[in-house]
Order: sequence, then structure tokens, then C-alpha cells
Amino acid sequence: MKCIVCCEENNSLSNREDLEDQLVVIFFIQKFFESPLLVNSNNNNKKGGLVELLQSCGNPSEWVGFCGECTDIVRRAKGLYAQLTKIQSQLNKCRAQIEERAWQSLLKLKVVVDKKLSRKTEVVKRSLRQRIKSVRKGGTGEVDS
Repeated sequence: MKCIVCCEENNSLSNREDLEDQLVVIFFIQKFFESPLLVNSNNNNKKGGLVELLQSCGNPSEWVGFCGECTDIVRRAKGLYAQLTKIQSQLNKCRAQIEERAWQSLLKLKVVVDKKLSRKTEVVKRSLRQRIKSVRKGGTGEVDS
């Protein structure tokens, strides 16, 4: 079988039953071709596209082959993808923590602002009351400071 990547003759004697070899093929098809073959086409059927392919076509490592060098590259890509997925998950957790802390900070700030506004509102209300009293007494509404 020729290597699907570089078309060199595949002299690799990889074990066709080896789960890692099969996972490498699935990763390759899924990530490099973004293959709709691996997606369930029938939403009513509990079995997905990959399950159907495995049942009808056998081991993924028999579908395509890689030469030794391309096998190493695809395995390295699979490992990097796993690391990237883990790091993305960690980043999402950090983002959620930052958002939560920012939200809490905004809530605290709102309380402080509300208190300051409340104080200013009280000052304005007092000033208005004094002006109203002054006007009622026949004054101009000017309040002595």
C-alpha cells in the first residue's frame, strides 16, 4: 500500500490490529480531510458514521497507509492536537475565572457607585427641600450656603 501523504511505497510493518495505528488513521481522516464520512448522516440511527464505517470497512489502518516518516509526522500532529485541546480547555477555565472575577468587581463597583449616588441624591433632595421652603416663605428659592 502506498503512503496516502507522499505516495511513497509503504514498507512499514505496523501491526494492523494496533489500536494506535487505527486511531492515527481516524485522526488523519477527521482532522486533515474534515471528512463527513465520520459524522452520523442519519440522526435517527444511534450509530454514527464512524461506527458504520468500522462495521462495514474493517480496521481503519487498512483503509489508508503511511510510510514511516509520514506516520511519525501524523502521530506527532495527533499528540500536538491532544496537547492543544488540553491547553484550550485550560484557557477556557482561565477565561471563565477572569470573567467571574471581573463580574464580581463590577458588582462591587456598582455598590460603591450606588452608595455615592445615594449620598449625592440625598444632598440634592436636601437642597431642593430648602429651596422649596424658601419659596414658600416668599423667598427667591436661593439658599444660603
